[in-house]
Amino acid sequence: MVEGYLQEVRFREGDEVQRGDVFAVVDNQVNEVANQNAQRQWELAQQNAAISGPTLRQIAANLSSAEQKVAFDSLQAIRFRRLAQTEAVAKIEVEKADLAYQASRKAKESIVEQYKAAKLIADQQVITQRNQAQINRVIQQYNQIKAPTGGRDWQVLKEPGDYVRRGDLIARIGKSEQLYARLAVDEGSIAKVKVGQQVWIRLNTHPDSVAEGVVSEIAPLFDPAKQAYTVKVTWKGKIPIS
Repeated sequence: MVEGYLQEVRFREGDEVQRGDVFAVVDNQVNEVANQNAQRQWELAQQNAAISGPTLRQIAANLSSAEQKVAFDSLQAIRFRRLAQTEAVAKIEVEKADLAYQASRKAKESIVEQYKAAKLIADQQVITQRNQAQINRVIQQYNQIKAPTGGRDWQVLKEPGDYVRRGDLIARIGKSEQLYARLAVDEGSIAKVKVGQQVWIRLNTHPDSVAEGVVSEIAPLFDPAKQAYTVKVTWKGKIPIS
């Protein structure tokens, strides 16, 4: 989760939540802009790596011109050799034609290597920008607060517009069958309480409802802070807070 202002809370108290559901969304412009930029850079890298890309297209045009010059110089060299056989041209002219042909061939080979190198760099850039875009998409998902477990949304602690930080409690989610009441029983009454004992509980928030439960656990040690023993009661039937 990233820090920022809550943009949206998608569940209300009492709603059922599945594990992995997007519970809330944090407004973090930095991550959003970074993700958009990374996506755009990936698209540009793909365009540059295409044959129709500006760099490769220019090199291809140079290669086409070089191939035409090789073809012309080759014909010239052949023509001068034939003329030399009849002594129609000087030997030095034949040598010049041959040198021109060899030079144009080397120029063409150099452009071919230039094209290969540019294509390799462009393809590598595509891979780099694709990976960066994927990383930024993952980072942007940190703007989404997902439910770590399924159950009922018992309490929402943050509302849209609230600023949240790492570690902040957004809501309390739990399964109804896993809820229990934790009671404080004074030292004089603890002897009357037994595991498996049936009890009835009335909550201050629901004074008109009485819930039935069973004592499932009794803490063995006395809590001096509460001046009582802690007793865990498992609910039976409907819980009066749903």
